[in-house]
Amino acid sequence: MRNINMDVLRGIAVLGLMFMNAYYFGVFEYGYVTSATPSVADKFINIINLVFIDGRFRTLFCLLFGAALTIQLQRWQSIDALHKRLKVLAFIGLAHGFLLWAGDILFIYACAGWLALKFSHEPNDKIVRMGMLFLLLGALSSFLLAFIEPELLPVTRDSAAFLEAYNAAFSSYLAGFMSNMLMFIIMIIAVPLITLWMAGGLMLIGMYLYKQKSSKMALLENS
Repeated sequence: MRNINMDVLRGIAVLGLMFMNAYYFGVFEYGYVTSATPSVADKFINIINLVFIDGRFRTLFCLLFGAALTIQLQRWQSIDALHKRLKVLAFIGLAHGFLLWAGDILFIYACAGWLALKFSHEPNDKIVRMGMLFLLLGALSSFLLAFIEPELLPVTRDSAAFLEAYNAAFSSYLAGFMSNMLMFIIMIIAVPLITLWMAGGLMLIGMYLYKQKSSKMALLENS
């Protein structure tokens, strides 16, 4: 039995993720690059993205992912079955990341799902505590990396940095393929530093919220 409300929310989250990732479909290193004098449309879309989209839909999707793991675990009563599904998801993500686009998120979600499942049978209060702890670890990692990240000059469409990245991606199929593979290797290395903890923490909170709702529904039915 499908949960229609969750399906609708998941569809909205995927559309939001599509909008976020579309920035980086062209040149992965920089995303969408404006001209030296950005148009009003560019400025408007950037504001909409920063205020309403960036980070919001990834959060929603991770929460729903955690809730869905709980539903599947309750239905199958087998954590091994979920591990197999996540393994398939990870392989699809690796193939997508190496062969097509370095910004793949399926591999990240599979790893975060494995992490979240380690606490799936714990009491609700421990699940939410671990979720908050993982979010804190991710935030701390982001904060520390901000100090060592090199300060980059503003990149525009006619800047040397952008033209170099563009030529590396589109001068030939082989050059684009090698550039994509290199960027995905960097992404895999970066996953344990930030994204894994953030996604895993949100999935645990999604598990907690769904279990809380299920407990309240059961109490109402028995009262």
